[in-house]
Amino acid sequence: MNLPTWSRLTFALVLAISPLDWIAAAANEEKVIYSFAGGHDGSYPTGPLIRDSSGNLYGTTSNGGRTCDCGTVFRVTPDGKKTTLYTFAGGNDGADPNGGLVMDSKGNFYGTTSQGGGNFGTIFKIFHFATSPNGSEKILHSFDGSDGRIPEFGLTIDHNGNLYGTTLAGGQYGGGTAFRLGAGGQFKVLHAFGGDGASPTTFLSGADNAFYSTTVAGGEYNSGTVFKMTKKGKVSVLYTFGSEDTGGVDPTGYLVQDSGGVLYGTTVYGGGMNNDGTVFSLKPDGTETVLHSFAGGDDGVEPAGGLVIDGQRNLYGVTSFGGPGTNCFGNGCGTIFKVASDGTVTIIYAFTGGHDGSNPTGPLIKDGGNGFYGATVEGGVYGYGTIFWLQN
Repeated sequence: MNLPTWSRLTFALVLAISPLDWIAAAANEEKVIYSFAGGHDGSYPTGPLIRDSSGNLYGTTSNGGRTCDCGTVFRVTPDGKKTTLYTFAGGNDGADPNGGLVMDSKGNFYGTTSQGGGNFGTIFKIFHFATSPNGSEKILHSFDGSDGRIPEFGLTIDHNGNLYGTTLAGGQYGGGTAFRLGAGGQFKVLHAFGGDGASPTTFLSGADNAFYSTTVAGGEYNSGTVFKMTKKGKVSVLYTFGSEDTGGVDPTGYLVQDSGGVLYGTTVYGGGMNNDGTVFSLKPDGTETVLHSFAGGDDGVEPAGGLVIDGQRNLYGVTSFGGPGTNCFGNGCGTIFKVASDGTVTIIYAFTGGHDGSNPTGPLIKDGGNGFYGATVEGGVYGYGTIFWLQN
């Protein structure tokens, strides 16, 4: 199983603490829409999902497929019918598409593979299935190391069709790169990371037309940063993790932003006596606040997927492990949590590791109402992961 590269990184740990309130998992309905069967069907959907106007869900599996165990691109309809749109062969077309997909106005899909191509990963395009029902892929760029290595975290697309993304390593200083692939195919390294952080993650498009993101490592304490980048590639570090009073390290998850410009995110480690991760906010003036520190066990461990936010500034996310019970090798099988705008933390679902899935790593997405869609890396009927819906 090729888990995302960031899940294998370990950093120094720090302490924080916050309160927790509870709600029974049974009060929230979880419905498995699809269970992956492994092999040709695909396995381990690690990345985020996207949803079209008809309610169809699209994503990637990091393993499985017809040619080799190199990953797939899939579509799942609202009634659970799944189609494999493309199977990676592991050569020039890439392997291990961990970062999910983005879609343009014509219904074409774009993503990254963390391996393959020129050995250091690729940017690919999957043509709209209506015009290419059997799946047609085009490699738009293959990384050679000097322009970055391991594009793990997927892409962001603007209204002109330009693609923006990051690599975990490589580049001029070895700490990864931020890049742009223009709609016309022109590739440009916008920034090479070194002293200002290392291993950047997915971009959030801010209301000010700039990008916001985190680095998994680097910064003063080598525990990660939050940074802002202009579309021309000027990077400003907004916050550095790892000092004794900050309460979080390794900020891998997706950021969100409220109408006041406040950023919210998660750290996989740090916080609390067990160092099981945090939810944090970061004001425009650089003030960081730990909103919740996971205690391990019942409330969850390692909130790797980042957050989504609603109109009332409630935050929702997943933990990859933890929750009640001793399934999943005694570590718990993961949770879905809510951090209300008043700071109250609620566990709204705990995975059992059975048919309902286990170990969610990607972010939730809204269903247009009060529910969410998401994916679990493992579990389900066959043990290879699920696509699920949760009524909040």
